[in-house]
Amino acid sequence: MGRPKRADPRQQILLRMDPALHQRLKDAAEDRELSMNWLIVRAVEEFLDHLIPADELRLTRTARTQNQEKP
Repeated sequence: MGRPKRADPRQQILLRMDPALHQRLKDAAEDRELSMNWLIVRAVEEFLDHLIPADELRLTRTARTQNQEKP
């Protein structure tokens, strides 16, 4: 008998990446004795923590568009 299934609140995604990037990820995970999943989750968290808020991004885009329209 196998391990009993338990409810897992995490979501699964399919991720496509360049083979060279995949190899870099695999090497980094192996070198650190971590899973590729762990590294990906931490990288996404770090990226999102430093992402410009969407409302500020719209202001930047609006200002850039207005500047391009001026002669």
